[in-house]
Amino acid sequence: MNSLKCLAIFLALVWPVFVPAHAGEGTADSGKTAHLAFIANGGTNNIQIIDLDTGRTLRKIYAGAYPWRLVREPGSTRLLAQHWYSQTTAVIEMTTGAVEKNLAVRGPGLFDMDKRFLSFSWPGSGLRRFAPGSLEADGQRVTGVDKVYNFTTLPNSKQLYMTRFDPNARGEQEHYAYVVAYPNSEEADGQPLSQRTGHDPRQVISLKNGPFLITADSGSNGLSLVNSKGDGRAVPAAPAPRVILISDDETRMVVLCWQEERTALSTAISYRTDFSTRPWPTITLEKKVHLKGGLVAGRLSQDHRRLYALDTIGNRLLELDSQTLVEIRSWATGSSPQDLEVARLPKSSLLSLREERQRTRLKVTAVLDGMRKQSLAFSDLSWRETIFDEKAKTPKRHFQMSYLGPDRLRSDSERGTSRLSVDGWSLSLHPDGRFNTAPRQELLSLIYGVANGHVADVLARLAGDVPGSPVLRNGLAMDLMHETQMDGKRYLVLGSDDPALPISQLWVDAESFLPVRLLEHFPTLKPRGHKEAGFSGLVETLFLEHTHFGEGVSLPTKMTRIVDSKHTQIIKLSEVKVNTGLDKVLFDPLRLGGLTLPEEGNVGKELDLNGEPGQQVTIMPQGYLKRRGAGHEPYNSNPPTSGPRLQELAHWGEHSLPVPAEIAVHNLEHGAVILHYRSEAADSELMAQLRAVTRENPCVILTPNPLMKARVALTAWGRIRTFDGFHQATVEAFIRAYAGKDHHKPDPRSQTHSP
Repeated sequence: MNSLKCLAIFLALVWPVFVPAHAGEGTADSGKTAHLAFIANGGTNNIQIIDLDTGRTLRKIYAGAYPWRLVREPGSTRLLAQHWYSQTTAVIEMTTGAVEKNLAVRGPGLFDMDKRFLSFSWPGSGLRRFAPGSLEADGQRVTGVDKVYNFTTLPNSKQLYMTRFDPNARGEQEHYAYVVAYPNSEEADGQPLSQRTGHDPRQVISLKNGPFLITADSGSNGLSLVNSKGDGRAVPAAPAPRVILISDDETRMVVLCWQEERTALSTAISYRTDFSTRPWPTITLEKKVHLKGGLVAGRLSQDHRRLYALDTIGNRLLELDSQTLVEIRSWATGSSPQDLEVARLPKSSLLSLREERQRTRLKVTAVLDGMRKQSLAFSDLSWRETIFDEKAKTPKRHFQMSYLGPDRLRSDSERGTSRLSVDGWSLSLHPDGRFNTAPRQELLSLIYGVANGHVADVLARLAGDVPGSPVLRNGLAMDLMHETQMDGKRYLVLGSDDPALPISQLWVDAESFLPVRLLEHFPTLKPRGHKEAGFSGLVETLFLEHTHFGEGVSLPTKMTRIVDSKHTQIIKLSEVKVNTGLDKVLFDPLRLGGLTLPEEGNVGKELDLNGEPGQQVTIMPQGYLKRRGAGHEPYNSNPPTSGPRLQELAHWGEHSLPVPAEIAVHNLEHGAVILHYRSEAADSELMAQLRAVTRENPCVILTPNPLMKARVALTAWGRIRTFDGFHQATVEAFIRAYAGKDHHKPDPRSQTHSP
């Protein structure tokens, strides 16, 4: 972006003084309307509706896995919720919360000037069209531009402007420094043209007053202002801008910045703007503040007095004064909120939204209630699970399974690996001491426990709505249901309004209310081109036999599992025991049944020979692992301080379950200091001290660690310190010395790609 000149025109303008509104916006019709926020919670798989006047959550809509984009239809009360992992877009009536239909497209999407809905399905290059009003599929164009993450169009223009970004890439990755112009017309030449911007534009918006685009260049420290001829100017901001908000009259602009993997602090910047001046608009910096958390989305209120922003680290919706950028109040959201929409709707909408048993929800809860009645509730269950290949007569694998209501499941293999599914997580301990955590994906084990809980709890678990869940959660779209017939039988399909879609579904016999088919669509990203496809994420389970045990406990005991429509397994359950009082230590995620812990590595000294906090540990060879659970050489300290790592990063702050070593090492590379504690040795006083330190430092992670013998350990890149108590001065000195220091090799922008 060397050819772009910085634009920073500071004028002696003063913000108008407003009288603060006490509840939402101070509009004239506020007594006749409800002020609502719609939150896309990626980790808990729901659209949460919050009444901003009272702070109450009115409804959670379960329409797919990992909602990440919300698009409001112009001049309508319909909201389109785009889901990353189920690769669908739900059409929601905002006044009732009813899901009208599901479109087979992931996003991103927008409505053009002709009120058609246009959407990509990331990372594909196909631009799909949906007719105005009906939203029926209306064709597709192949643009030749993949990984489109955001796009817009200028008023009265037939051009689309697209930015490219890969949210899954870590480490070595492509860097883009352009916006792509593409004709939104069947008659026009479909050749894309690029226009220069800053590095890695995350968002692009268009303006009503003039032919200008603005991009939020997350890889740079500013914005790019681009005209219709492709000429550009730079607008200084702060590191990693990602959200641009413009008031309706285009006299104000707010930019939200967050270096997601480097800090737990965000920056909000406000500008006074005049986009009518030529040759370039006048943009004047007004206010810059730092806010705790990771701000990923925002909206300005209709009267411009309030700014609503999502903190994806603290799981909060913030209300800020748009003039001072001072936080006024906040509301709790689900896990990992991704996007929001703020709307004023008729007051009558409140009654409809508060009524939980909507038309579709009533049918779904009736089905779940019918399933619950097929078995008595039980506290624990154990069985032996044997897996056969379809054509083989001898067993392939054996597992000892243990279940604790309502949803904890443990699996012990004959090879010595133990796996525990609890809440939204799965944890595995291998014989060589490797300890892995991953998002809980499987839905099958939840079917076992349908009888053990209230219908609302069962519904939330099947939808993947578990507080504290990570991203990559599987789940059923529980506000979608379809009735179908096959071979003379009637089935109720939960999770889809179209059984033909390859998304997670549960098929239930409409007469017996027994589950007959479970289609699990695990979140995956498929390779493109001519690469080997590998696992596509589709697992189908057919329930062949149901058996009653004890006094009315029912369990599916014979199943067929089909992986990717080609690999078939037979699963049989035997040695089933009900309510035997299984030891709860088997289901303790911090101990995994008390298995032997590995020996400690290099630990000890408070200061090394150079007088720096902690002991220096030799830096291991660096390299990214291709997948979770992949084998690698042992770490040279426990906890580790460098070495093999995954591409994922853990959020800053406190974690209730252990952060996998391979992820923790990646955070260390990004400048984290990690506080590890052994749970059974941590009393309330120690936890209070550790939490206080974590809250005060934005580059610190607090995590339990079941695989160490020390009571507390501090790690940084190539540094470790362990002790058996809490020494505040030692902890603070360690954090001051190492927190926030990046340890990546130099990453020149020579990797920038152009189309």
